[in-house]
Amino acid sequence: NANLLRMSQTDGLTGVDNRRHAEERLTEMFEHATRLAEPLAVVMVDVDHFKSVNDTFGHQAGDAVLKQFAEILQTEAREIDRVGRYGGEEFMVLLPGTVLDAAVTFAERVRAAAEAHTFEFAGGEIRRTVSCGVAAWPHPRVETCEALIKAADDALYVAKESGRNRVIRFDSREFNEHTQSEHDGSERDADVTARAVQPEWGDRAPRGPDLGPPPRA
Repeated sequence: NANLLRMSQTDGLTGVDNRRHAEERLTEMFEHATRLAEPLAVVMVDVDHFKSVNDTFGHQAGDAVLKQFAEILQTEAREIDRVGRYGGEEFMVLLPGTVLDAAVTFAERVRAAAEAHTFEFAGGEIRRTVSCGVAAWPHPRVETCEALIKAADDALYVAKESGRNRVIRFDSREFNEHTQSEHDGSERDADVTARAVQPEWGDRAPRGPDLGPPPRA
């Protein structure tokens, strides 16, 4: 039954592809892209400060924001593109035949359209922005469709962490600087922790559980 099939592939709230179907389409597109050496881009998009919509105005307002934002995505997407709801307030857009620069341009259009939009719901209206992470194949660090999703999701994380309402491309200078600074910070934290728990006698082990540290030289 065609209706049952469509319902099994569609997100009930927004009408876009559900996560399972979006991932199936990505697998198909990735296989096609690698076989024919054609580019493929993925844009991960997240509604900024979405939790506060539900907390302040209720879940019906949150649902209205998600539905209207899904319409923005579908308006900006081409007929051959696929829009999917990846989970919660996060969406995934698949852009076949699209190089990274063009995908960034698409993501920037989405970001600007969301920023300019007034989301209306029963009893009020609200403004919200979105953050976008963009990645594309071919790329030396992207060898599978799973790696492509992770690259776009990592870029989205950097967009959220670096101020929201922005588009970050995977492996860009801004992306690499942010991830490197986080890595350096983690190493510093680990070093501080290691020094904090190091015994006062340094590398030498105590002689036994009841004898305490060895005598100082």
